[in-house]
Amino acid sequence: MSLNEWLFVLLACTAGAVSPGPSLLLVLRHALVSSRAGLVCSWAHACGVALYASAAITGLALLIAASPLLMQLIWLFASVWLSFLALQIWRAPDQVLMPQAAIGTAARDGLLMALANPKVMLFFVALFSAAVPAQVSEAGRVLAVGTAFVVDGLWYSAISLGLRHQRLKNVLQNKQRLLNRFSACILWLFAAAALGRVWVERVHG
Repeated sequence: MSLNEWLFVLLACTAGAVSPGPSLLLVLRHALVSSRAGLVCSWAHACGVALYASAAITGLALLIAASPLLMQLIWLFASVWLSFLALQIWRAPDQVLMPQAAIGTAARDGLLMALANPKVMLFFVALFSAAVPAQVSEAGRVLAVGTAFVVDGLWYSAISLGLRHQRLKNVLQNKQRLLNRFSACILWLFAAAALGRVWVERVHG
């Protein structure tokens, strides 16, 4: 992989990572518990992104995308998971959890949030098709996937560490109930969109 090709991958991954979405709300919510929980959620999310990037660069994603039934199952999983997560957040107490109890939950939520978005996989299929040569070396493949992993993890880590500013953290914690309700509604919208995607593909497939 040439320097120009890598820079293209880097810029595209950065643009994808900083785009606002449900992942940002999830990381913010865990970062309010503690910076550590936010960081765990961030890097677990990056692991999910790296899994999809690996599938894309090895060609596995093309096989998945070519199977309408498999794609529908992935979208259905996304809808169920996002709905479940939204319900949990809606019912969450106004006070944040104890940091020690939140680490495992943060890891689970971060990983599954990434995996519940198959658009990430399709994004990498398009990106690697355009930027990575078909005969790229194994080292080039590792570099491309590693870039996606590091960029995603660093971006959300920066968000988590940004909440170490106590005044900002206090403001958000005081609005915890409102933040929970808003986050849950956004997640339900994404869940509905995922379910709608399944319905459209079943009708027109």
